[in-house]
Amino acid sequence: ELKIQEKRSHTYKDLLDLFDTATKRFPTRVAMRIERHGRKEQYTFEDVRELTLRAAGFFAHKEIKQGDRVILFSNNMPEWGLTYFGILRSGATAIPIDPASSVEEIVNFAKAGEASAIAISPKLAGENPDLADILKGEGVEIPVWVFSEIFEMPDELEESKRLALLPPKVLGNAVASLIFTSGTTGKPKAVMLSHKNFTNMISMLSSVLDMDIT
Repeated sequence: ELKIQEKRSHTYKDLLDLFDTATKRFPTRVAMRIERHGRKEQYTFEDVRELTLRAAGFFAHKEIKQGDRVILFSNNMPEWGLTYFGILRSGATAIPIDPASSVEEIVNFAKAGEASAIAISPKLAGENPDLADILKGEGVEIPVWVFSEIFEMPDELEESKRLALLPPKVLGNAVASLIFTSGTTGKPKAVMLSHKNFTNMISMLSSVLDMDIT
């Protein structure tokens, strides 16, 4: 039955190619919605592109570069996606971890993933105020950046300098995500997923499901 429905679907070079296509073609469409503190917020694709670049510029300014790995420790919120693509735009690899992870697990993930930094949501930062000190005590001396720092708006000149630090392109075989399957006992096991892994999966699903961005 799936073969009958099969259709040709474009395969993007990498996740940033797909991201750029969507944000440029549909700038005024709503990409994300959330209700916070009794207020409804929405982000258009143009907003998403702007904020993602701001995050990427922040990472580049903090010397996150190609080959580095950044842990993404966050609740389900727009900033999760914005930070994820910001990490990729800087050329680095994202290590998304469960927001229910314990401090012990975070330490294990940081060690096993050879993380260069942690990006954390405000709620989880409040729940783990001593995270940086605990990591340091375990021999993992890396910065912990809250979303408010990552998305703080620099002046125009500073932003231009930061964006100039970003790599011109990302290779399709570069690792986009490092996904850990466990971390409580023993050495955590991780799966490396490249940009091509993701874009090929999207292409395959698009051939049988109506999930195109056109």
